[in-house]
Amino acid sequence: MATMLVCDADLVQSGFYPAEQSQDGTLFRWVGPSPLATIFLPPLNMPLEIRLHVHSAFVPDVLGRVRMALDGGTWAQAVLLEQGGTTQLRACPRPGKMQHLGTLRLEIDTLRTESPRQRGQMDDRALSLALSAITLRPLA
Repeated sequence: MATMLVCDADLVQSGFYPAEQSQDGTLFRWVGPSPLATIFLPPLNMPLEIRLHVHSAFVPDVLGRVRMALDGGTWAQAVLLEQGGTTQLRACPRPGKMQHLGTLRLEIDTLRTESPRQRGQMDDRALSLALSAITLRPLA
């Protein structure tokens, strides 16, 4: 059975800006200012499929190059899935040996960020991808 985590103010994480809400009511968080972000997940059975639900991509050319790792394991290249007007990044990283008080540590590498100010906007933040949710599905 899949577990879905909403990228809201309650998400236990680092490497994200505070939660925002789009005009249609979707909650999301931007990865930044670094292109590396961490999310602490509940313990789940392995192997695990992870899907990042992309709300927006400020740096869209990184979508096909995002990587994920679990608990210090090797980086897994995410596969870009675009269907029905949604964008998801899917990976099945193998967990490493690090453990954090009964949680899993998901690391996301979006490779780079850019500031909207570089494009003539007023926002000074360094942004990469805005994530709205994360789906976790044990494969066993």
